[in-house]
Amino acid sequence: MNKQKLLALLLGVATAISVMVFPAAAEEPTSPADTQTIEQKMAELEADANAAFANPAAPAAFDGLVGEGTEENPYQITGEPANLMALETFFSGTAPDGVVYMKVTQGLTLPQSLQIPAGFSVVLDLNGQTVSAGAAMENSNLLHNLGNLTVTDSQGTAVVTAYFRVLYNEGICIIDGGTYRTTNIGMFESPYYTSTALLNRATGTLIFLDGTVQAASYGVANLGNTVLKGGAITSTSCSYCSSAAGLPSC
Repeated sequence: MNKQKLLALLLGVATAISVMVFPAAAEEPTSPADTQTIEQKMAELEADANAAFANPAAPAAFDGLVGEGTEENPYQITGEPANLMALETFFSGTAPDGVVYMKVTQGLTLPQSLQIPAGFSVVLDLNGQTVSAGAAMENSNLLHNLGNLTVTDSQGTAVVTAYFRVLYNEGICIIDGGTYRTTNIGMFESPYYTSTALLNRATGTLIFLDGTVQAASYGVANLGNTVLKGGAITSTSCSYCSSAAGLPSC
């Protein structure tokens, strides 16, 4: 995704804010003040994108990662132990200038949450692959974003599956493709965010341009700023559907 395309997408979102907006903890219809706040957030997001692309150079090489981290030659994510260890080492270091491009090159199971730290700007291409959470991640987030993360699917067939949560967002996240699934049916006494496919926290901005959410419990929960512009979000359950609680299904 080049600068012009990303900014065009952001501007498209900014002009389509009225489609569906969820301000933090809002129960009432969006007020003019709310709209102004989100418009300001979109302006900040555009500025962040400009700043991120001002110097698009990424490290030419990083031990254990194949590729250069550029749009033309992204780092490859294979899911092999050495590859995942190198990825963890990369994100525990100093954030490089500009945007880092990554591509999933084969189906993989993550043994632990993939965290994008604050300061990192990442474009992640799911590339039509299947990504799932390992058994040890039953109570974890598959993706935890504190930086600037754009998720795309260049092949249009990617499926990301987690038990409780696919995304825990505390930064800026743009989703533009892919299918996101959860398999846990939340207990009725649990907070709504315990089992949510996409959870946007108070510090987060989530922009859902395209894609599909297929949630066994909640699809999207928002405590920050969320814009839903396209795609489809479905849930096969509600908070009172847990058979373990002995309650009838909806």
